[in-house]
Amino acid sequence: MNRHQLDAGADILDVYREAARTDPSIAAALDAMMRAREREIARLLASVEADLRPGLSVADALAITLALCLDAAYATLRASGWDGGRYERWLGEALVGQLLRDR
Repeated sequence: MNRHQLDAGADILDVYREAARTDPSIAAALDAMMRAREREIARLLASVEADLRPGLSVADALAITLALCLDAAYATLRASGWDGGRYERWLGEALVGQLLRDR
């Protein structure tokens, strides 16, 4: 899902961020959008809390997820020649490896 959102909206997100620097209403809208995203990811992580690595809290899992899903990481890898599929596979493997207990 992250890859498809970035494929469709990374440029729009950049426009919002730039506009938010000078327009308080856009800054508030962007902040609300990002907080809603974080809440939904936190809900997802809470639903798999029993499968998280031992000692990993939902809050820490959220921080790791947000860091790995940064649009800057996506842009960096795409600029290095990665296609969307490769990014998606990398992200999936990174999230599973960082968040979930070994089976």
